[in-house]
Amino acid sequence: MVPPIPTHEVKSLDDDLILGFRFGVFFFTEGKIPNVLDTRFRKVSGISAEVRTSTIQEGGENIRSHVLPDGVDYKPLVLERGLPKMSILSADFEKAMEQFRFIPTNVLVTSLGDTGLPVAGWMFMNAWPVRWSVSDLDATSHEISIETLELTYSRMQKMRI
Repeated sequence: MVPPIPTHEVKSLDDDLILGFRFGVFFFTEGKIPNVLDTRFRKVSGISAEVRTSTIQEGGENIRSHVLPDGVDYKPLVLERGLPKMSILSADFEKAMEQFRFIPTNVLVTSLGDTGLPVAGWMFMNAWPVRWSVSDLDATSHEISIETLELTYSRMQKMRI
């Protein structure tokens, strides 16, 4: 008779995959001081980088071309959350949109594991707002108003955790 395999030794392939529903977003004022008030978001999108390329025809050859890397393009980082009554981050966005004063900041997005500790992270350097919106106000709905913040940035770096 073969003894059963203890369940703590059986590992699923899914155990090594990162879940997308536990995450944190941290804004760093002047690139250094974390804003501990504006960390709760319901959705983050736009974590993406794409290599821009150029195609060069080889001289005298009509059937051969070379594709060369030309740079990296990043999609805007889009953050959604319930519309807060007061927020440091909202005040910074208002300065940008109403006074045309931009204060670039670093933004860290982390994916959290079961223990609440980060298992993956992305740092967005020199981020600043390019779009701000609030969901429709509807007297027949009982839903929370959603604030959408869109940022552009100079560079994204995957963090080693």
